Amino acid sequence: MSMSTSEIFLIAMLIIFSIPYLIWRLGRTEYFAPLVVVQIVAGILLGPGVLGAAFPDYYRFVFNAPVIQSLNAIAQWAVMLFVFVAGIELDLKQAWAHRRESGVTAGLALGVPLLLGSAAAVGMLMFPGWIGARAMTWQFVLGIGMACAVTALPILILFMEKLEILRLPIGQRILRYASLDDIASGACWRRSSWIGSGWASRSLSWSSSRWRR
Repeated sequence: MSMSTSEIFLIAMLIIFSIPYLIWRLGRTEYFAPLVVVQIVAGILLGPGVLGAAFPDYYRFVFNAPVIQSLNAIAQWAVMLFVFVAGIELDLKQAWAHRRESGVTAGLALGVPLLLGSAAAVGMLMFPGWIGARAMTWQFVLGIGMACAVTALPILILFMEKLEILRLPIGQRILRYASLDDIASGACWRRSSWIGSGWASRSLSWSSSRWRR
């Protein structure tokens, strides 16, 4: 008996929500690994690199393309809601009063991981298999650098909420830095994507004109 996409989607949601909670609850990991940490580790284990490699048939059945598309849509909504909560919790008056300090710290929080990640990407290029056939070198280097520089703002909010420091001065300071970091990294990512898409369009036009000749 075949199952519909909706039924498989419910199975995937049950796996994603229940397994981390059961590990956290039954394993009593609260002292050394809060629920959010267990969820991160479980997300990695349930991904294609571990579960997909160990049980490829089961993985393809549960996490097929339509299910992944639905999960991505829910994940995007969840991220937007977390960022909305971050905006509500952020004290904009304090952010403006400490704009110089926040700008410098957020700039360093973006620039240092970006440079280190880009340097690591250059080292990765020395070994085959890391970059796709159609990818450009600068895209790979910048992509790895940006992946290292982006702040996991929803996870940060959960951590600070768990530590009960989100509404304290130290929590507000961290939230200011992370918010500005994410705004700057998002702008850089959009700019690099625009440059890459523009370069691809020009290359395609040039190739088409050469072919017509």
